[in-house]
Amino acid sequence: MSGDLLEAETNFNQSIQLLEKFGDTEGIALANINLGLVKFDQGDYESASEHLETAIAVADKIGHRFYLGLADMYLGRLETALGEYEHAVDLLDESVQIFTELGAQDNLIDAMCYQAENYLAWGEVGSSIQWSEKARQGLTGTLAEDSVQAGRVLRLRGAIARRQGKLEQAKLLLLESAQIFGAAYEKLESARTAFELGLLAQDLKDSDSAQEYFNEARVIFTEVGAEKELSRLETAMIQIAV
Repeated sequence: MSGDLLEAETNFNQSIQLLEKFGDTEGIALANINLGLVKFDQGDYESASEHLETAIAVADKIGHRFYLGLADMYLGRLETALGEYEHAVDLLDESVQIFTELGAQDNLIDAMCYQAENYLAWGEVGSSIQWSEKARQGLTGTLAEDSVQAGRVLRLRGAIARRQGKLEQAKLLLLESAQIFGAAYEKLESARTAFELGLLAQDLKDSDSAQEYFNEARVIFTEVGAEKELSRLETAMIQIAV
């Protein structure tokens, strides 16, 4: 959460070694999910896939539905990043079903957001809007205002609005998302929202603001070692100079 991915990687690797030594299968599943997340954020998609597939196999073997839902969800997000949109739909649908059955509302919202992001990346804006609306409607109680889930939903809705050409609406949504992540000290999520704000500033022909947002995101992506996201950012920044 603090963005120290190298320290997280070291700790999760040591955790897996100890859990395997003691035969704690439940712990092995969760540790592999967490390490898969770290590897995803680092841009090491091959290792991320290996750890998440391991988690799915272990969770399925012991019948741990919640961990199976988590692993499916994060593997679905990985498939989106790889451009495997149809496979991502299947994995994310399964995670939505599991979290619905278990009443895991915060995880359900995350799965819905990832499904909406998958459809948006696929170019299926209508389906993305439908899933984003489901996620928004799920924000009730303690999740409604300042939660990480609320920040993700706002960023998602902002990204969709930008794709629709509703630039002022997108700006309001993304700024609210940035405020939530900033207050929660969510470095990587803050950088992702800053990147979206940079793309929006480009659409608004505001190169100075685009540069400022991209620089903000680049500092964090570089600090945490998020190589794939840094590469996407550098590509976007080239457009400012063109």
